[in-house]
Amino acid sequence: MFRYIKDEKGFILADAMIGMIIITTALIAVLAAYTQTTRVSSTTTARTHATYLAQRTLEDLKRFDGGAVLTLPEQSIERRESVEYTINARTINVNTVTNTDGLRTYLLPVQVTVTWQEKGQNNTLNMISYYYIQ
Repeated sequence: MFRYIKDEKGFILADAMIGMIIITTALIAVLAAYTQTTRVSSTTTARTHATYLAQRTLEDLKRFDGGAVLTLPEQSIERRESVEYTINARTINVNTVTNTDGLRTYLLPVQVTVTWQEKGQNNTLNMISYYYIQ
């Protein structure tokens, strides 16, 4: 009923070739995933540090909160690893808010912009906070 092939020469070679193709495909997929993960990780690290710089600048301005005047820091440049960050703080405009007692208070919105260049691409992060000025 079943006919057995008497000459099995070449079957081991074909099996080995198919196995090598499968293993090579799997290794290429793992290498591509590793490369993508490394690239995303470095971009995320740069964005996280830019967020830290913007938040630190806004936190430093809290010492003027409730005072008569708000002194903004000069533009600064900070370097971390191979990335150079430029930090710039500016006021947007002055909003007047009247509270329930009829007193006039002023909220001063300050925007901090952090710019950096990574892998030939310009990146920008903006963060805004409001400060009470008498």
